[in-house]
Amino acid sequence: MNRPALLGAALLTTALLAGCTAAGGPVGSSASPRPTSTDAPSTPATMPAATASSAPSPSATAVSSSGGIPAGASTASIGDVDGDGTPDTEFLTASAPYVYGIRLSGGGVVTTPDPLPAGGTHRAWMVATDGPTGRTVVLDDGRGATVYSYRDGRLVRLLGKDGGPFLVAIGTSVPGSTTGVNCNDQNGGVLIEVAKAVARSDGSVDVRWSTLGSVDAQGIGRLSAPETRWAGLSPQDARVVHARTSSCWAAPHTVAVQR
Repeated sequence: MNRPALLGAALLTTALLAGCTAAGGPVGSSASPRPTSTDAPSTPATMPAATASSAPSPSATAVSSSGGIPAGASTASIGDVDGDGTPDTEFLTASAPYVYGIRLSGGGVVTTPDPLPAGGTHRAWMVATDGPTGRTVVLDDGRGATVYSYRDGRLVRLLGKDGGPFLVAIGTSVPGSTTGVNCNDQNGGVLIEVAKAVARSDGSVDVRWSTLGSVDAQGIGRLSAPETRWAGLSPQDARVVHARTSSCWAAPHTVAVQR
């Protein structure tokens, strides 16, 4: 499917996809409303680089086991991810060891460490995309978001071009703007976007997007050049609010815990 390039290869100088401020939602809460797709992109704009994590990166490959879901974890159904025709369950633990995981209906658990700093509300959502990451998991703590791809029974953390983890700062990248991770449906499918809401001098806001367009054999993700999706919006416009979150209209549920 041909897709216009959306927002910033520059973003990938440090990190990979997409995330924003995340208000803590209830377990199994619905994802954000689907954005409209009738507005044509306007003039391309420059987006500054996202902030890279200074913490050590956990192994890119998750661990499979025969264990169950830890007590107290937040859980939600995510549909059939392993192809056996039965819905599977995602979970996020509220106590150590802090992990995101998938409990497969046929038995077995796939987990990956939650690498984000302790404190606040941690959230995760999974969505099936028609982009290079396939089934994609976005994990955020309200300050930053990181991205994983579920493939071949593993959760693989995406990397930036410097080899460090793909990590997007939420609301802290540059003065006058905030960032987030969203989904794009402009061309009828689901793609991951790094979104940025940038304030103008007159108080209005431009929303810019950069699409996660490819992932190479080493797990390094690449974003498209930044492009303005909507221009001159009110700061209270739903599209602006949405751009400042880590959320996806196509993700069936969100899991969230306080840490």
